[in-house]
Amino acid sequence: MAQQFRRKPVGGSPIYEPLPVKPAISSHISEVSEPSYTSSFLHAPGSHDEVPESRVVSGYHSNGEKASIPRQKPTKWGIHWRKPTFIVSMLLLGLGLSLGHHFYYSWMNNQVTGDASRQAWPTRIGTGLAFLVTSFLKAATMTSLGQYIWTVVKRQPLTMSSLDRLFSLSTDPLGLFYWELMKSAKIALFLGLIVWLLGLASVAPSATLTVVAQNITGTASVATLDWSLAIWSGETTRWIETLAPNTVAVRAANDINVVPLPAPVNATEWSYDLQFFGPSLQCAVANSTEQVVFDNVTGTMAQQDNLFTYTKITNKDYSANTANRLLWSVWSTWFGIGAPNSDWIPRILEYGVYDAYIMPQIWVQTSTQGIVCNAVNSSFDVTISFKDGMQQIIQNNIQILGNYSTPYVTITDLEPGGENSDEGGTQEVQYSPYLPHLYAIGTILAGNVSLDNVVDSDQYGNQEYAATIDSNMMTTGLTACDDIVNSPFKSLAESNASPNSTVVFMNTFPSTPWMCRNKTLIAAIQDLANNITISYLSSPQMTGNKTVLKTIQTSNTVNKYQYHPFYLFVSYGLALLFSFIAALVGFYSIFLNGVSHSMSFSAIVAATRNSELDALTGRSSLGADPMQPENESLRLKLGPLLDVDELKYTGVDPNLGERGPHVAFGLENNVGRLRKGEIYS
Repeated sequence: MAQQFRRKPVGGSPIYEPLPVKPAISSHISEVSEPSYTSSFLHAPGSHDEVPESRVVSGYHSNGEKASIPRQKPTKWGIHWRKPTFIVSMLLLGLGLSLGHHFYYSWMNNQVTGDASRQAWPTRIGTGLAFLVTSFLKAATMTSLGQYIWTVVKRQPLTMSSLDRLFSLSTDPLGLFYWELMKSAKIALFLGLIVWLLGLASVAPSATLTVVAQNITGTASVATLDWSLAIWSGETTRWIETLAPNTVAVRAANDINVVPLPAPVNATEWSYDLQFFGPSLQCAVANSTEQVVFDNVTGTMAQQDNLFTYTKITNKDYSANTANRLLWSVWSTWFGIGAPNSDWIPRILEYGVYDAYIMPQIWVQTSTQGIVCNAVNSSFDVTISFKDGMQQIIQNNIQILGNYSTPYVTITDLEPGGENSDEGGTQEVQYSPYLPHLYAIGTILAGNVSLDNVVDSDQYGNQEYAATIDSNMMTTGLTACDDIVNSPFKSLAESNASPNSTVVFMNTFPSTPWMCRNKTLIAAIQDLANNITISYLSSPQMTGNKTVLKTIQTSNTVNKYQYHPFYLFVSYGLALLFSFIAALVGFYSIFLNGVSHSMSFSAIVAATRNSELDALTGRSSLGADPMQPENESLRLKLGPLLDVDELKYTGVDPNLGERGPHVAFGLENNVGRLRKGEIYS
């Protein structure tokens, strides 16, 4: 018979005395029940100063009616589907929502944001999805941690303080730094660390969708050159001042830039890329064969016109005081009839160099070197933009494709007396739609620029050389190139010049380096030819109705969503990886345990039904924190309880059928080894 006691009123000394106990009733129910060791405390009616009595209710209900207590069955080993299913479900939900988060943001990418209220919703939804993803993964990890905790407490004894921290790893991070757990439960601490760090996975993903101001882009038709127009073939041999290629070329040369092109869209700033084919020049210093021609021409100039290059003056020992100094001379047999400053060009034929002109070329003689420029076909890749009130042309790539062909064609109605004409008849002449470009640039380059052998004074009294200028090149930026401003004639004084001949020369040709955009004369001539070709796009007479559809970026902006998935993939990827590792540990723990454990109150109660623990923790029955200091160092373990006196399993009653010992937490020396598959009560 169990002893029952009544505690003295509050404030009295802790002395207990026996209470009357009902007679045992096991004989009344022996056929349908087994002894019960459960006791309850009932508060005495009408008494507020006493602790409730303990009553045995093993045979009767509290109202006195007879209770039918079924025979207690032994514990069944087996893994219930609920915990494994829960872990898998949480992982799948976390994976599914993380993919959903990515697909949602991908769908929002490059969409117009709208007003402030609409802008906020994607961030709110993203934050919610990130919270749910980490919550599901955290639930799977915590459940796996719970399964592994039961593996730890079965495997080895731990102090009660360590058990407290072990069972509260998911709610109290201080357990992660407890020394005994570091030695005995490293994997549990690893899983607990995952639980606490999973929240970080929700920080970055919601911020991977941002709002940026993007320039509005659209498509528009832009003009391109139409080489089939009559303007490229109507006059194949004659230069006409008012013809569009000539007027555009002169303007581009004088402006030292591309002629402004029409705006394709209504915006303060815009840009687009354009690719097309067109004529250009490819220039190089004369080779040995070509230099023979230059020597013949400059030699004749020296003899007939008293016009010398610097080499001719120094080598022939002509007096610098009497010689006229050649700075610039350009000729070509391919210039159109009637081109300015080309009336002396036919004299070149008298120098015996006609056979040198096979392909369309321009010959340039400076004071020190000869340059030959071949007319070529090129592909143009340019970016045309308008910004800060100015047009900007970026030459991305201009690739020379080779010399363009000049086949013979038959023309009629030639001007009587014109070259290659037969008094108004028909004649075959060489033709290419690119020839007007050669005529146009020839208008600018042709002719001579030289210094006379005298010195004058300008209107301000500054001494300068008297110059003979029969070329439009003086209106271009070519005068600022090194070949001109740094000519050796710069330091060659005249008899009546001031002692500082360099100053006199610079007064004649002021140095403005920015005008020669590519520094050297060769590059500057090619640049001028390219600018003229690009400037043709400004004239409807040379583009006609030919257009191409281009993507144009404007200065007008619109707010759009921009998605950067990298940090979303990193955050969710790491969270899923560590949660999956935790799940593997959880499944392995379930397999080792033989059952799926719970961290619920009923599970803890079932595992602590040990009278020895009741006696040890009686003073802590309120569950207050912290526990009694003398209990912290007690080492407990989960296993089948042993009889303290006989060190054998307790709870075996042969009259109640097949039963095994009771499993619960107990002092490490008072519990046996828990083996999966054995019979326990």
